[in-house]
Amino acid sequence: MHARRRRPGPVRDSGGETALLAVLAALLALVLLSHRAHAPAPSNRDGPVIVLDPGHGGIDGGTHLQGRILEKDLTLQLAQAMAPLLEASGFRVVLTRTADYALAPGDDDASVRRDLEERLRIARAARAAALVSLHVNAARDSGLRGPIVFYQFGDEPGRRLALAVQASLNAAFPPEARNEALPADFFLLEKAGRPAVLVEFAFLTNPADRAILLSPQGRRDLAAAAVEGLVRGLAQLGIRAHAVPPGR
Repeated sequence: MHARRRRPGPVRDSGGETALLAVLAALLALVLLSHRAHAPAPSNRDGPVIVLDPGHGGIDGGTHLQGRILEKDLTLQLAQAMAPLLEASGFRVVLTRTADYALAPGDDDASVRRDLEERLRIARAARAAALVSLHVNAARDSGLRGPIVFYQFGDEPGRRLALAVQASLNAAFPPEARNEALPADFFLLEKAGRPAVLVEFAFLTNPADRAILLSPQGRRDLAAAAVEGLVRGLAQLGIRAHAVPPGR
């Protein structure tokens, strides 16, 4: 709410004008002192920006199970679980989408490219230190399971970040479900212009993986493992968050 200001009446003598100026100066000093006393403590608002990119959205549901369980919903839930953990670690977080919508209209090949370009635009506008694209896997072979983290061919920072995230996610799965980080040639990773990885958290087509993905606790565990790997991998690249004051 904006308080209405009363226009001061005319000052008829210099003594009154001097007194008025003195009062205004005193009020200004009080305002400045109050502002300093209540200034917020430094926080992760000054930390490096991590862009989390929940894959798909809107008309593009991604992979699915019988049209009922959609990748686009799971990736958003995972991003929303990761964001506060990254913030608690001192990073700033930007999500490329915060609800179920596409980033570009249409459902043809051109709209897919525009959608990806919009995700890249968001990362550039945020001056992101890293871009993390979040996905859920699927395969005809229902025996395939576990996480797979992709990085762009020839991108050494991306490879190192992917190795760290892969190792952390692997630890959340039994030995038979652990995989290796893999190189790829993905438009989003190629054009990122910053360390970037694409995380396939688990296979929706595998019963054991699906149980993890559909469980709120399972998603929280995956989010925590991914964040642990990201924080460690970013530190190896010299990207460290500012310390977060206790209790924040």
